[in-house]
Amino acid sequence: MASSLKIMGARSQNSTSYLAARHRLVALDSLTLLPVVAEWNYEGETVSAINSAFTDIHPEKKLYARAAGYMGRVPLNPANIDGNLFAAVARKNDGTVTSWGLDSCGGVPPVSTRNHDVISFAGFNQALCALNTEGQVFDWGFETGEGGQLAIPDDIAALRDIVSIRGAKNAMVALRATGQVVAWGSETPAAIVPAEIAALTDIVDIVSSDDAFVARRATGHIVAWGSGEYGGSLSAEIALLTDIVDVQSTFSAFAARRENGQVVAWGNSAQGGQVSAMVAELSDIKDIAGSVDTFVARRATGHVVAWGVNAELSAEIALLDDIVDVQMTDGAVILLRANGHVVAWGDVASGAALPTALSDVVALTTSTNSVAALKSDGRVVGWGKYSTEGLLLELQNIAAVYANRDSFFAINADSELVVWGNKGSGGNMADVPKDLQGNISYTTPIDQLKVMGARSNHMVMKRLVALDPETLLPVEANWRYVGEDSVFTGKYFTDTGWAKRLEIKIDNSAPVILNALNVACQQWSYSAIKKDGKVVAWGTDDSGGYTPTDVRNKNVLEIGSNSFAPCARNASGQLFAWFGQNKYVIPASIAALTDVVKIIGSGNTFTALRANGSVVTWNKSDTLLPPFTLPPDIAALSDIVDIYTSSFGSYAALRTTRQVVAWGENGYKSTSVPDDIAVLTDIVSVSEGGNDIFIAMRSNHSIVQWGETAGHMALPDDIAALTDIVEVRNWAWGGCKDNVAFRSTGHIVYWGNGSVLPADIAALTDIVDVQSNGTVLGALRSDGTVVLWGNTVNPKDLVVPEGLSDVVILASSCGAFAALRSDGTVVRWGNDLVGFDDIRFIEPQLNNICAVYGSPYDPAFCVLKNDHSVLAWGGSRGMRYQVWDVPADLQGNISYEVSNV
Repeated sequence: MASSLKIMGARSQNSTSYLAARHRLVALDSLTLLPVVAEWNYEGETVSAINSAFTDIHPEKKLYARAAGYMGRVPLNPANIDGNLFAAVARKNDGTVTSWGLDSCGGVPPVSTRNHDVISFAGFNQALCALNTEGQVFDWGFETGEGGQLAIPDDIAALRDIVSIRGAKNAMVALRATGQVVAWGSETPAAIVPAEIAALTDIVDIVSSDDAFVARRATGHIVAWGSGEYGGSLSAEIALLTDIVDVQSTFSAFAARRENGQVVAWGNSAQGGQVSAMVAELSDIKDIAGSVDTFVARRATGHVVAWGVNAELSAEIALLDDIVDVQMTDGAVILLRANGHVVAWGDVASGAALPTALSDVVALTTSTNSVAALKSDGRVVGWGKYSTEGLLLELQNIAAVYANRDSFFAINADSELVVWGNKGSGGNMADVPKDLQGNISYTTPIDQLKVMGARSNHMVMKRLVALDPETLLPVEANWRYVGEDSVFTGKYFTDTGWAKRLEIKIDNSAPVILNALNVACQQWSYSAIKKDGKVVAWGTDDSGGYTPTDVRNKNVLEIGSNSFAPCARNASGQLFAWFGQNKYVIPASIAALTDVVKIIGSGNTFTALRANGSVVTWNKSDTLLPPFTLPPDIAALSDIVDIYTSSFGSYAALRTTRQVVAWGENGYKSTSVPDDIAVLTDIVSVSEGGNDIFIAMRSNHSIVQWGETAGHMALPDDIAALTDIVEVRNWAWGGCKDNVAFRSTGHIVYWGNGSVLPADIAALTDIVDVQSNGTVLGALRSDGTVVLWGNTVNPKDLVVPEGLSDVVILASSCGAFAALRSDGTVVRWGNDLVGFDDIRFIEPQLNNICAVYGSPYDPAFCVLKNDHSVLAWGGSRGMRYQVWDVPADLQGNISYEVSNV
């Protein structure tokens, strides 16, 4: 089983003024705890970065991380904790916010009709503000009541297009979807947006000092307003710059990073408003962090430089070239190195005195006077004024640590908070709202996985796919048959247990449980299992295309058809068959059984596996041939664990000894196992549906074959020598003799009479499935495209429909293909529809589909839709429309997923 992808680290915080903190998240292997290169993207965006770490610049957005070889996609909630100087605010999983701390400064939970679907919050020094998905804001705390200095003005309260908010000491700014900004607050320059700035419609970001704001424009310019002493005015030189990509602040100054890697600063020169000459010459600055009075910049080389009050680096730290993150208290600078170690300088009492033997750190969080280091194993080490002493047991399995001015807030894997620090500003566990515990999650559960693809049957193996419901991209998932322990991890899954329910799950989603195979194909007819467990059928009566009236038609678990008739097994272990002119009456001795666990058919015969490990078989009751009986040595066996069939009346069985035996109708070469294969005791599975051949997989991932050898059907020596085969497929549709083996390298190999595998396809290493329509084979690639090859005289048969993409499932029938796309639409081509009227009638209905079933006998398909309806089309000439007439009592009464029943 693959490891899970583990994401750690706090989302960035928009707390008041310089207390706002930009955080770094990391992707780790959940078992080794080593970094993993991941793809990171915000909701609704393409890939933002590919790295083992990610700096969060949009904490108001849901963030996703995924990595090759790891299950699913990890969805992180938007930042769900923040605060101001005296209170903490948290968003619960239901989208509402609560708060605690000093009552007068926002510590009393807000009472507002807008307190729902909250995505972001920010702080004044003594009040809090939140933004919901409807673009509305609301605030609470000091002076926010009606008539209060910080109350939201009516014109701003009426807005429905706010996308982000940022607070200063006594002012708040909101950025609108129009690119405009509005502000409110007490009588301070920061609360009044100058007219020329209010007229702008291209603002993309806002940053605050204690009494000023800076807005970054899409043009690369910046504008500022507020108190000049706090950076609220720009020099002409800086105002003309058109390449600003980031702005950070201290208490009373700002620093901006340019696209060319240089930095500029303004505001109070004593608190970082003036860049040193050495720093001004640099052109490789990657990011900037600010504290109350100091800026630290990280260079592309991994070194750091600083200016402001606390700018004196030791020579040892100045030489380090592996700094990956910078966080600061009011008096100390704390640096995280790539090796998980931490270094610091500055005021010892404010965090510069590090704990001994500190290692494996993946994230840092700071308050004004303390530090918390999150380790890869989920433990937290805190030091400074407020340490984690005495919290060893509580601080385990932590995913992220947040802070306000004097307190820390850690979210654990159980969606609970552990807090410490100043009891007056939220650091008291007793003050944490009770309804918050267990209701604040670092990750958000993915909506239930989307699973697509038809269940297999005994004539052809099918693959299913697990998709992320939002991106519709394949994701790694755990696949397990209900009631079994064995788990397979992968994006695609080959279904070998079609009579069983199948559970698909990833770490962050509820499981999807698929019903057992509930659609079966016979020649010129279909049969299906309804939600109530009864079978219905349609098509030609001569092929069982009518609903059986047998009293055993209840609690049906499986339909096993041969070429001309269906036979069903119910939960009582009983069998019943229905038929037309081909009479497949079940012998009385077999009809009396109540322990059948599997039923399959081939040609004119049926075979059933019993719970006691024995098998029984029968054929047409009106045939001129003698009754189909088992060889005595096989009839005596009681250790058979599975049965298989070719397409032409021969069967194979796998024993508990891992040996195989075979039998069948006279005249077929696959009915007996050669001695050199019969003695093998390491067979793990046998292929289904071949043209008078069986192919067996051995535990060493090699294959052996017996049966027909003419017509290029013999197993080639180079393929027989392979020991990296993971799956085998074969087909006999329309008389074809096609065999494909999948290798662990992602390559496929082919043998048979259909064609030679083209060199360009043989070189591919991303083939996830192969299907045959009898003359042409199609290979589905992991990029959602399809390639074709085969034995055809018409070059058009090897042409994929123009623009075909996003294919996740490839299905085939005898003479046609159907490609199921991730959006639920189907693109079909071939002989299934030959008239314009038929095409015009069927193709508009090919949407909202979850599974496609192809007939091995005719150019016909049957699809199951997400609304529990069924659509069928195609078929042999003269009998086409009989298979189109799906019974009315089946529509809306058949389910792909158990959860949809």
